[in-house]
Amino acid sequence: MSIDQKERNRLLNELDSVALSDMDARTRLERLGEYVLVTGMHRSGTSAVAGVLHALGYQLTQEDDLLPPDSHNERGYFESKALALLNGRLLSLFGGGWDRPPSWKSLDQGLAKLVEDPAVVKGALRVLLGVTPAEGPFVWKDPRLCLTLPFWSEILHHPSATIFVFRHPDEVSRSLGKIHGLSSFQAESLWKHYNWSALQNMKGRPVFVVEFADLISDRRREIGVIAEFVSARSSFEIGSLDSAVEVIDPTLKHESLPSDYEMSKEAISLYQSLRDLKGAHESLEVPVGPEEYFGRGNQGAWSERVG
Repeated sequence: MSIDQKERNRLLNELDSVALSDMDARTRLERLGEYVLVTGMHRSGTSAVAGVLHALGYQLTQEDDLLPPDSHNERGYFESKALALLNGRLLSLFGGGWDRPPSWKSLDQGLAKLVEDPAVVKGALRVLLGVTPAEGPFVWKDPRLCLTLPFWSEILHHPSATIFVFRHPDEVSRSLGKIHGLSSFQAESLWKHYNWSALQNMKGRPVFVVEFADLISDRRREIGVIAEFVSARSSFEIGSLDSAVEVIDPTLKHESLPSDYEMSKEAISLYQSLRDLKGAHESLEVPVGPEEYFGRGNQGAWSERVG
């Protein structure tokens, strides 16, 4: 897929406004410490997990850069405004957005070309290094990383760990319908696209897969195994488990699963695969290809109809 030059020029104009100089960016890049990624489909519990990691001692981006709490995430998003905007701009270069992503193959090929664009790469690094801590471990949470991870994998050293969060598609659908007015078809299509893309983009990495329902129903156990996973890959001492447990408030789970919900066969296949993958992976392996989720010869075709 070719890059939209109008969107590229718009992106470069925004990147040029970043105050961090190239020299300062190079210095910070050399000092960039360990970090943990948190990703998963929107409305799947990534904010809760990022909040847990913050309580365990991982830093966030600068305070004035964080998305503020609202009625949909009352304890906060633990997410960078600048990096979320940048990831959204990367999608727009290929005619997409968070709610209408390009097909996985097209985006993968497009991002591979984008890493060869020095102006975009330098600008993107300035944005990231301008809001992340100068030293010390930090957590970077963004659902869009499900889609844009191939770009960042080429220009940054890999994270010490990735925490991938998934949630039942109907709960996600209900939440997206209430907040963004998406139909059940649109929401389930996005759910499949984000989750499958994430699996492809995380292959071969150390990944911990957690289901949001488990985090709510047995928060101490789930946080304990997450803490053990990141601690084994960290050079600093993890903070108090008690304080991390308090981040999760089960009463803030806004959507519950109806007993009569029926998923599409593709969603059933993907959801079961995600459940089979729960837990720690030294090197994530994905058992099946896209035809198992989207229908043979049709992977990604539905994404063009979303929105």
